[in-house]
Amino acid sequence: MENAVEMKAEALSATQNRVRPGWHANIWHVGIILACGVAFRLIYQMAYKPWWSGDSVNYSDVFYLWTRHIFVDAERTPGYPLFLGLAQSLAGNAPMARGMGVPSQYLAVHLQCVLGLLAAVLIYFSLCALSVRPQLALAGGIGFALIGAVCLFEMRILSELLSLFFVTLGILFFLRCMQAVRNGTGFTTMAMVSGTIFSFAIITRPENLVLVVVLS
Repeated sequence: MENAVEMKAEALSATQNRVRPGWHANIWHVGIILACGVAFRLIYQMAYKPWWSGDSVNYSDVFYLWTRHIFVDAERTPGYPLFLGLAQSLAGNAPMARGMGVPSQYLAVHLQCVLGLLAAVLIYFSLCALSVRPQLALAGGIGFALIGAVCLFEMRILSELLSLFFVTLGILFFLRCMQAVRNGTGFTTMAMVSGTIFSFAIITRPENLVLVVVLS
């Protein structure tokens, strides 16, 4: 009886080792995902300028109004306007009405490219948390890094990429929280971190509340 239990434990341990890559494999896989994503994004960086749409000015105006201590005319939730404000501060551009300085526009889309790459890495780790085989998790991360629509949205002054980053980060912590629950270990911190990240996703794009309701 004891031998049978030991054999089952060894088989379970061997299966987990095959499914979950070690740290060296993780680093190698993340490097591959980032290399593929950066190479693909260089095409978009060379082909496109920062892309303004009809809704972009509403986000930039919100931060401009805040700098003038006007808080009643905002038409958008605060997540993305704060992101644009950070880009303007780092680029050294003063906030302006009906637009942004050119350096801050380029910095904003560069930051969004970084967020898109990080989202691909988060997808990889989320698949690993679901016990997907390492090669399939790598393929999923690379596939996400090479989605053209994501790269296009990275070049647009819109909130989709910031929202995508928060959602993928929140999902990863949610999966880690579920793992802790199954293992019977402490999960309070993971749950609080996941909830906080999802709250950032909601104040970036309010429709993300639907995802939080579904997950809960």
